[in-house]
Amino acid sequence: MKKSIIISALILLLSACSFAPKKVDVTKQIDIPQNYNASGNLVSREDAAPVSWWKEFQNEELDELIEKVLENNLDLQIAEKRVDMLRNQFKAVRGSLLPAVSTTGVYSKSEGPVQSMEFTQAGIIPTVSIQENEMYSLRAGLGFELDIWGKLRRNTKAANESFKASKEDLNTAYLGIIAQTVILFYDIEAQKRSVEISKETLDIARQNYEVTERRYTSGIIPKESLERLSQVYANLHTKLQSDKQLLLNKKNQLSVLLGEYPKQVTELAEIESEFLPEFDEMQVGIPSDILRIRGDIAAAAHNMEAARQQAGAAVADFFPSISLSAGLNFASMNLDNLFDELSTTKSYGGEATEIIFAGGSKFAVYKQKKVT
Repeated sequence: MKKSIIISALILLLSACSFAPKKVDVTKQIDIPQNYNASGNLVSREDAAPVSWWKEFQNEELDELIEKVLENNLDLQIAEKRVDMLRNQFKAVRGSLLPAVSTTGVYSKSEGPVQSMEFTQAGIIPTVSIQENEMYSLRAGLGFELDIWGKLRRNTKAANESFKASKEDLNTAYLGIIAQTVILFYDIEAQKRSVEISKETLDIARQNYEVTERRYTSGIIPKESLERLSQVYANLHTKLQSDKQLLLNKKNQLSVLLGEYPKQVTELAEIESEFLPEFDEMQVGIPSDILRIRGDIAAAAHNMEAARQQAGAAVADFFPSISLSAGLNFASMNLDNLFDELSTTKSYGGEATEIIFAGGSKFAVYKQKKVT
């Protein structure tokens, strides 16, 4: 009795141990100021980084365009699928902490010769007959790995941290795509105005050239003046074509963000919008803890924690895997008697498995996880 109590206490003590490297709080190692400015006027986190920050532009057309981008952008769809993949991966790893229940049903039928002895008046005569045999069996099993060293728990936590990191990566992707959309939206408007200015300038240069040509024909000015204006007109015409091509390129980029082929860009509706509205001057003193809500920084923190848990699981893998099992087996040549007491076999036991030699692969995995 005392031995069983000691063994149970030892198992509980070992299961409470963690082989993961000590968690390091990076923020304590870096002297981070309270804010980015010496001024005591701090801006709130909500004012510095609003959730729907593009709403500050007060442009309904921009809002509709961003909604369309968020719905159709291919990069965001890939990031969302990765989050879903890691979510299911976490669920699969978490399932290893629970007992596994299995069942197997078998039916077999055999037919073959069977030798027997027949007693007659002439004596004992060996005979051979064809006999059919049927066998029904059903096995139910229960298996459970004792996570004494914490390997399964470390893997589960690592999978959970990787899942959280993918969610932060998705948030970063959202932020980047929305920012690109806003920039292209107003770049296209600015470029359209540049094209209009180039057209007006070219038209003025054409009118000036016509007037100068008439003056040259009348002999008022020399030919050099006319040729100089001709060169100016040609340069302005080249600039207009360059501005149109740049506008087309920006529309192509917007088309890609919308998940459409660039060749369809000519079919996009013309974007009509005003220039940026005037905003209130931002106060100085942005809080430094705003860095904590950045998706890339949060994802890096989750990836670090996942690597720490994986390193702990790699250490626990050096120890034997201990599992318990129980089974209930039913076997009978008659289906009606399958669940009779005489057809039932019960089994239970434990198993400890340890790889003696693996070519140094376990140690290499541990070093890899630790460096990661």
